[in-house]
Amino acid sequence: MNPTPELIFVLLSFAVYRLALLVASDTISASLPRSVGRLGARQYRWTWVSRIITFFYELIICQYCLGVWFAAAAAYCFCQTFAGYNWFVVWWALAGAQAFLQTVGGYIRNE
Repeated sequence: MNPTPELIFVLLSFAVYRLALLVASDTISASLPRSVGRLGARQYRWTWVSRIITFFYELIICQYCLGVWFAAAAAYCFCQTFAGYNWFVVWWALAGAQAFLQTVGGYIRNE
């Protein structure tokens, strides 16, 4: 029995949510944002390199931003597996599902 595209979409939504949460705020990967932030603050002191590093630092700590880019990769894999789906639509649908899960998950954790 092959899984349906709907089931794969739901599983990918949860995977994108968890991956964004893992990279942005988990204790295992906490050293990555700190290292990038220190690199931009110490070594380059407000040059164009510092601005680029600061951009990547803000991208790494934002769970919604990471969710959009992880959803792009997941949507590409989804559309390669199941023909007939629009990659752009699947990308933003996965990003929206991740944002919904992020909002609901954050609300539940904070109660």
